[in-house]
Amino acid sequence: MQILIIESETYLAQSLARKLENEGHICCVRMPNQNIQDDSEYDVVLLGSFFESAKLIKSYPNSVIIILANYLNSDITSALRAGANDYILKPVIVEELLRKINMHSAFLRAKQLNESFEGILQEQNNYNLKDLLKLRLPLRIECSSATNCDIFVYALAKAKNRSFLRLKNDLSKLNSSLQILYFYNFDELSQKEQDSIKESKNKKLIIRSSQELEGFSTYEINTYNTNIMPIDDYIKHCIISHQDTYSDTQLASILGISRKSLWERRRKYDIAKKK
Repeated sequence: MQILIIESETYLAQSLARKLENEGHICCVRMPNQNIQDDSEYDVVLLGSFFESAKLIKSYPNSVIIILANYLNSDITSALRAGANDYILKPVIVEELLRKINMHSAFLRAKQLNESFEGILQEQNNYNLKDLLKLRLPLRIECSSATNCDIFVYALAKAKNRSFLRLKNDLSKLNSSLQILYFYNFDELSQKEQDSIKESKNKKLIIRSSQELEGFSTYEINTYNTNIMPIDDYIKHCIISHQDTYSDTQLASILGISRKSLWERRRKYDIAKKK
């Protein structure tokens, strides 16, 4: 990782840099009063606790920021409020510092990844919030498309301000009361596994199934494709894509038209055939 160390204690800063570089990181050391124009992106900023530290935090909005503190005081509180992720007391134990760096870096990556996936799912979320809030769990979803079902469960969990677990056959989670449990392939489970889920006292269940389930409310998702290609466009696409692979007789047979009709369509679509 790229690590920036801003610390007034030169010996401490250089010592930390050496130890972190021995762990494979790339370090840059600066004094707090150095006014250097730098467009570099840093994964982590180790920032000494001083009067101006809270202002410097805003210069590194995409970095994990850890305060190097002599003792607990109001400067640390101000830094944490300004956006610092954590602090560590001096003398710094490198193993503890590395643990904090790895923990916060992993959390930041997971947060960024989650935001990316949420953006993708939100684009597909066309469900009305009021309609979602009316739905009661446990819920059975009837839907032929697993992807559409996943998007619906995401929208429902978001509307109810709940997280959810997407499960295949992990019945050990049935006793969890904190999250919605979503079994996306209920019909493919064994009869014993299905019975365990149906008999569970946990009511925070969503099940994708074509079966009627006693005690479950039902929601049906239509997955009809409204973006069907017109026949003329489909035939034009097939002719352009496959006329160099098949003979005219074969291509006409595949499309269910005569050779004469194939020639007429070439003229109509202005498609030139290679000789």
